[in-house]
Amino acid sequence: MSDFVIENRVLTRYTGIGGDVVIPEGVTEIGYEAFYWCNNITNITIPPKLNNAKIMHTIRLIILATDTLNNLSYNFS
Repeated sequence: MSDFVIENRVLTRYTGIGGDVVIPEGVTEIGYEAFYWCNNITNITIPPKLNNAKIMHTIRLIILATDTLNNLSYNFS
């Protein structure tokens, strides 16, 4: 069972229990409320194919939505 709801390559909701989260390859955008109420996330790894124009917005949304995040990984190359 997947921990993600993905529609048209947009991650619209994370439904997992937290911990280390690896956003699946193929996701190009993360929806505004995808990580709301996800207070047990400690690490998020973002795939390199995420739309670069939206990466800073995405990082901001993740940080605002999670209060237990210790690490966020993204390859900016």
